[in-house]
Amino acid sequence: ALTMPPGTSLRAMSEKAREIDRVIRANPEVTTSLLTVGGRNGEPNEATFFVELVGRKKRDKNTSQMKDVIRKQLAA
Repeated sequence: ALTMPPGTSLRAMSEKAREIDRVIRANPEVTTSLLTVGGRNGEPNEATFFVELVGRKKRDKNTSQMKDVIRKQLAA
């Protein structure tokens, strides 16, 4: 999930979330990603990402390791 400061526009949030989604999808271990922008109560400054990885036998990293990899990529 991603939360930006209150007052962030839906457009700005969508642009930032799409940038992050591109980073996520660039990983060969990712088969599918789903992005939703806007919180449960209509907050435009929230986004949620759902990520599906290839089967465990087809990758050398577990889910926690993949989260760490993606976090490092986003911090770069």
